[in-house]
Amino acid sequence: MTTENKTMIKNLLNAIILQNTPESIADILSIVENPFINRAKSDIPSLIFHRFYKNTDVPVALPLFSFFSVVSAWCVQNKATYRVPLAGERVYELDTWVMALAPSGTAKTLSMGEIIDLVPINPETNKPIVAPNFDRPNGPAAMVQQLQNLPEGRGYWFQDEASQMFRLVEQIGHPMAEIKEFLLKMKDHKEITRITKDEVIKTDPIVMTQFFINTIDAMAKAISDESLKDGTLRRYQFAIANRDERKFETFGLYDLDKIGDEILHEAIVRLFSQDIKENVYRFNDECYEMYMMAFEMFWVKQYSKFMEGSESLYRTYMMESWKYAIFHHLIHRKPGTEIDEYSLQWGLKVSMYLLNSLQNFLMYRLNATKEDIENQTDLVSKVKAFIIEHEDKPGFAPRAVYRKFTIKKEDLVSILRALKNQDKKFKSSLYEKLKLNKT
Repeated sequence: MTTENKTMIKNLLNAIILQNTPESIADILSIVENPFINRAKSDIPSLIFHRFYKNTDVPVALPLFSFFSVVSAWCVQNKATYRVPLAGERVYELDTWVMALAPSGTAKTLSMGEIIDLVPINPETNKPIVAPNFDRPNGPAAMVQQLQNLPEGRGYWFQDEASQMFRLVEQIGHPMAEIKEFLLKMKDHKEITRITKDEVIKTDPIVMTQFFINTIDAMAKAISDESLKDGTLRRYQFAIANRDERKFETFGLYDLDKIGDEILHEAIVRLFSQDIKENVYRFNDECYEMYMMAFEMFWVKQYSKFMEGSESLYRTYMMESWKYAIFHHLIHRKPGTEIDEYSLQWGLKVSMYLLNSLQNFLMYRLNATKEDIENQTDLVSKVKAFIIEHEDKPGFAPRAVYRKFTIKKEDLVSILRALKNQDKKFKSSLYEKLKLNKT
């Protein structure tokens, strides 16, 4: 396990044993504007929420993020882009790479199928105006060939049981392992080139929406620590869809006719009737102020508790809020290409949901046993007592703690940060010596 991943896991474990686990400040209800009011004029996420919640026991995050992936793919297909404050004239694509993870038996595939069925048909082609156009490759050659065939390099990849592919990608020496490099380049919108003894295959710059679904346990086992570190999985955001209070036995049959009703269908038709071809979206001044405030507040109040040392990952998740703000603007069919602070506020809520999902995913990977927690609890207690006892002795330094408990610097840093959050009265010169007072 890499040092950075060890640190994030240690931070999370220490937060748990000190009862300082980050609170869930956002769940799926926070991104549903009318969760308790079912009316025809509600926005599409609210309509989807009510129909799936009332007629199935499917975790509503599954159809919601399925829908968001369709909106993303529509934007990619139409070459809609955006600019963020302070980035000058640089434009960003609206592709999202999301892994929706849910427990076994939660109708993950059905959710996506119901959303795709609602997409209006293009009368000229007699096909949905947005639909997946990329299939899971059986090897690197097939993947590059598919990428080469994408119209202008723009694609939409929906993948069920995605852990099966990643399990092969993770195997050193397996032909699918070559795909890892392709994924890194694809997310950066680069061309893909594959050279063999017979030919050179080169693609257009790739811009692709990816939406993968799987069980939480299977994906947690399929993803290596190396992939979390080298950037492969950092390209994706996790959306955890847990079961709620609805009872399985209540839904012997799903009333699917009530999901894709006329009200929801017409709302989606109106959404995709907008002309967004090559639009470049910008944000008003209030958006800049709101983002800067939220970036600091979320970090200080919640996510620093387990993401210290993984600041770049936090930044990546927060940057997704700009994309979802644009989706909100389009879903509400707001005029023009300037995004207001209300849409960004909703986009920030989506980022919170995704960050909380990341924490949930780490919990699955941690899989701490009772013995693990007891051992760590004992260690933290002894380290704290040792520091208090020796704090005022001449020459007291971190090295004394390392030697006493046979731990490394990153272990002590994690414990000190957890203590700092849990006990505001606890003071130590070690904070200054390890330069933790600035964090």
